[in-house]
Amino acid sequence: MSIESMFHETFKMKQIVLINSGAYCYTKVRIDQHTALLGDNNKGKTSMLNALKFFLLPEENLHDCERKFGFKSTKGYYGRDATFGFYFPERNSFMVLEAENPHGPFCIILNVGTKQYSYERTAVPVQYSEIEHLFWNHESSLNGGMGAPIEELSRSQIELPLKRLGAVVIKDVANIKERIYKHQPTRPDAGRFCLLPLKSGGQQAREIDAWKRLIHLAFDIAAKDKRTLPDTIATIIEGRKDRTEAELNVNLIEILSRYETLSSVKNRLQMIRNGQPYWDRFNQGFADFYAQSSDLMNLLCDVEQSINEQGSAYLDVRMQCSANYSAVKEGADHQREQAISKNTQLKELKGAIGEIRKNYDRIKKDSIDLSTAMHGYASMTPEEIAAALAAQVEEDRADIKALKDDGEFRREFEQLTREINKGSQKVKDLEILIEGARPSLLDLDQIPSRTADILYSLNQEVFTGECPPLLEGNIETISDFTALFNELDGSLTFLSSPTPVPVKHYDAGKLLQSRKDELASVGKRLTQQKRRANDLANKTKMSVEQIEATIAAKQAQIEKDERNIALLKRHEFIEQEFVRLGQEHGEATEQYAILEARCLELNQQLDEANRLVDQARTALEAAKEREQSMLRWGRTVNDILHSRLEYLNTGYQRAERQEIVVTQDLMDTIESRSQATTRSFNQIKLLVSDLLDVVALDDDAEHAHRSAISLETLTNLHEKYRVLYGRLDMEESNHFNQVVQHNDDTMIQIQSIRHARTLISTFIKEIENHLSSIKVSNLTAVAIDCKLHPQFDELLKTVDSVNLTGGELPPQVLYDRLGSFCTQFVESDQRRDATLNMARLIVSVDYRVKLHGSDEFTVEAQSTGTSVMINCRLLAFLLKELLQADTKVSLPLFIDELSNLDDKNLRSARDIADADGFCVFGATPGLTSGISKVLGNYMNLDYFNATDQSYSPNRTILYTGVSESLIALECLEAVEPDLAAEMEE
Repeated sequence: MSIESMFHETFKMKQIVLINSGAYCYTKVRIDQHTALLGDNNKGKTSMLNALKFFLLPEENLHDCERKFGFKSTKGYYGRDATFGFYFPERNSFMVLEAENPHGPFCIILNVGTKQYSYERTAVPVQYSEIEHLFWNHESSLNGGMGAPIEELSRSQIELPLKRLGAVVIKDVANIKERIYKHQPTRPDAGRFCLLPLKSGGQQAREIDAWKRLIHLAFDIAAKDKRTLPDTIATIIEGRKDRTEAELNVNLIEILSRYETLSSVKNRLQMIRNGQPYWDRFNQGFADFYAQSSDLMNLLCDVEQSINEQGSAYLDVRMQCSANYSAVKEGADHQREQAISKNTQLKELKGAIGEIRKNYDRIKKDSIDLSTAMHGYASMTPEEIAAALAAQVEEDRADIKALKDDGEFRREFEQLTREINKGSQKVKDLEILIEGARPSLLDLDQIPSRTADILYSLNQEVFTGECPPLLEGNIETISDFTALFNELDGSLTFLSSPTPVPVKHYDAGKLLQSRKDELASVGKRLTQQKRRANDLANKTKMSVEQIEATIAAKQAQIEKDERNIALLKRHEFIEQEFVRLGQEHGEATEQYAILEARCLELNQQLDEANRLVDQARTALEAAKEREQSMLRWGRTVNDILHSRLEYLNTGYQRAERQEIVVTQDLMDTIESRSQATTRSFNQIKLLVSDLLDVVALDDDAEHAHRSAISLETLTNLHEKYRVLYGRLDMEESNHFNQVVQHNDDTMIQIQSIRHARTLISTFIKEIENHLSSIKVSNLTAVAIDCKLHPQFDELLKTVDSVNLTGGELPPQVLYDRLGSFCTQFVESDQRRDATLNMARLIVSVDYRVKLHGSDEFTVEAQSTGTSVMINCRLLAFLLKELLQADTKVSLPLFIDELSNLDDKNLRSARDIADADGFCVFGATPGLTSGISKVLGNYMNLDYFNATDQSYSPNRTILYTGVSESLIALECLEAVEPDLAAEMEE
């Protein structure tokens, strides 16, 4: 025991027992001595030590398990269900921690709680050996003599025995903190179960958070998790600060909110100031409009009264003109009826005369034609003349028939002549081919028979003509050409496509004989054609054109003779009708002249009557127009006064009446002025709309439909803007003063943020001073390289670049940085003040080391042993920050993959742990000689299993004895003589 330890009260955790929990049936592990846990992966080595967190943290359930306990693997954090199912799989699952403090030994028992995912803790003021029989039957010979489970083990079964021993059930978080974190040396009853004597007794949340981080560091003493050191150091800094240092003097969120408000106010004041020209135009237009509209309203009221008075006089005049017009029109209508009647008679008579004239002209033509037909037949009667003409008609018809037959013969003769000429030429050609026959292309020896057949099939005439011998190139061309053809089903194919050309096989003898046969046939047919031509030559003396002309002439004469015959048969009727129609035409002409004169007279009288009607109508229309004008003017005035300018009636005061003579010019003036007033009003609405767009009022939602703004609304808006611009100078002055105050508050806030850097630097320096005594491996000095988040430096650089004095708001970039910093690093608990999160601010913590023989620090990855030694001394220093003065806590330090440390580093780590009151608790798959020599104690989880009986077949690891050791027996006698004696026996 060191001299320093003599003056400290010691708090020690001695062993942990898992009953039907994790992977264990029943396992006791001492944690107050250096021990190596042996076993394959997934045997529960790490989870065994992690179970200590249930005892050391003031929790009652596994809700929000990741935040509370931080159980994790390489794949991530374990959740509530997985954790609870592992450590408390059944109602008879228990975990026991045996500990000791200045008031004596005690045990804390954990079991499944009554609520879902909850667990309960019971504290018993005795050593575990006094209650072990409640959880395991050591008297049984089962499981190789290691004992057997307690039948029907449950909380209710052990409750009464524990109560007799003075057990206390510790419930609710506040009571748990009071019991396990508050050291009360003068009150044994209150401090009997204190595990960890924190300075504030666990009453400060920051202190609990710091303790939680130290547990994580103890269970990751090699700091493989890169966030272990940053989170631990940050939490300790949070825990050692008092409230003034910990919380910002001015709420950062409120600063940002005030900036947004001041920026918004600045923008609005600037917007109002920028809208000054719009206000000036609106204000001037509004004043002009009011002056113009009052004069117009007085004029309209005077005109309206004048129109009402003059309306009755114009009505009387219109009634008189209407009566006069009715009388004159009645007389004109009577005169019109007479004129229409006579004109109708005149029209009908004119039509009758026209019909008589047409019949007369027709009979007159027949009479002339009759005289012409009888001329030349002076001694003959009409009947005899008709008979002579009939005979002539028959003769002409016979001539026409004969002429038509001769023309047919002539056409046949001409056709025969053409065919005889063609046949004679054909005979000559055939005689030449037969008598003077010479070799053709197809007869040459150079042409194969297949080629000759194809050419003969394609064109017999061309390829059977005379042909001289061919050159070699010509023969090759012909062969290539005929190769494109083949024979299929008696027809030629071209490029494998069928054609309609039949295949003909060439034979020179057969070709000559066929030509002779053709010559005989053509000669015979030519003889017959010549004989027929001789017969027709005697009958055709005229040309075709002459025959056709003669036939046409005779046909026309026949038509003329036939009409004359018809006239001759009606000669008596024609003569009588010609005389009668001449007399009727004369009489009708005389009647028409008389009736035409009467119609002229009546039409003149009607014209006079129509003139009087037009005159009366003009007078009536003038009267109506005057009356309608007055009515129209009245409607116009009413429309203007009570519709278009109705909005001007509100608040209008009528002036004294003036006598007004209403004229069109006056009405035009009124219309013009009313339109001008409307345009002025609309212009004002546009002006106020523009003003509202540029300088919106708080209640601008009421004016969403600005085109429908009333005069009353316009007046209200004018008043609001008048007040707004009247207060503008004062508002700008107030804003200037508020910005000055805001900038001062922001500067204070920034200084508080700057202070965080000072706190971190100071604490890091204290740690470095503490680590200066460490001598590890080939290192002569150890320093801490603590990197802060770059966003922190960016914020401070931005602050240095802006002006936070005066009445101008700093640029937006400062508050963007500040807002981002607030979101990232500042936490708020809904109070006015906010707290800077140190853990987020510290990005990483690494060790800078100075190697032996070097004068410079370097940042290099250290071995696991080196990291363990440094972190062990760091843990002792940090733990001292949390504990009450003159107290000391012994904790197990967990090192995973213990075999990665060499013997020298492991021994140094053990010595440093001993110096600070810690125990190295390492996990490794197999035991090495170095580990056994340095740590001395080990337990192999692969060798101990419940082979006969277990609480559950899923949990069979059974370990009931002390850890094994390879130390010399004489050394063991000095430490544990009873155990040594037992081993000798």
